[in-house]
Amino acid sequence: MAAHAAGIVEVLNGTGRNGAANVVAERLRKRGFDVVKVGNAPERNYSRTLVAERRAAPAEAAAIARAIGVRSVFPYHNENLLVDATVFVGRDFEEIQPP
Repeated sequence: MAAHAAGIVEVLNGTGRNGAANVVAERLRKRGFDVVKVGNAPERNYSRTLVAERRAAPAEAAAIARAIGVRSVFPYHNENLLVDATVFVGRDFEEIQPP
């Protein structure tokens, strides 16, 4: 029986560097999160990785942030996305690690 995922997440590359979102998505999958989308962010100049809470799921968004070593979550609600959080991968993705 598969472990229950702690949250549904999309991971978007905001670095302009190929493969950055895949690295972060794999970290999240290994920790039991349901990564439903990996793609590119509209902007490619994020210096820091950000986690956005997309629907009323603050605990799930916080767990996603902790799992990849991001210190805070900001509300950026969009119920139409059907994900708990969006990770915007920044250039710091190789330095941040889970606690």
